[in-house]
Amino acid sequence: MKLYSLDCKPINYEDLSKNPYIGEIEGSFEIYEVIRTEKGDFVSGIRDFKNDCAGVHRIDQLNLEIGAEKEYEQNIICPCCGHENIDSWECGDSDDNHQCGQCGATLETERIVTVEYSSKLVKLPDIARAKFID
Repeated sequence: MKLYSLDCKPINYEDLSKNPYIGEIEGSFEIYEVIRTEKGDFVSGIRDFKNDCAGVHRIDQLNLEIGAEKEYEQNIICPCCGHENIDSWECGDSDDNHQCGQCGATLETERIVTVEYSSKLVKLPDIARAKFID
């Protein structure tokens, strides 16, 4: 199966062979399945069964430690592959399980809500004048 990169801009989804060529591997794999090769780790994002090829994302640093966490981020970030879910606001409340949109790992998420305040001066305080006598 031939592998083509989905880490380019723009991505050609119609004809995967127009994306940067990574190489050919033996066997096949499923979407979301992590592929470990001598050229690095990849995860399949799209398959073209007719042409026996796939579009893959490179995983720069794969973390296989159960319990690994990414804390206090603006979006949900997969502790396994580092994928950032830019639509995290659409996910449910705390303690829900989500599947990583890139590698397929199951993530337990927690939504942390912070309260912030802004203020604007609308009236000055009364100011009394006084002199020290000592």
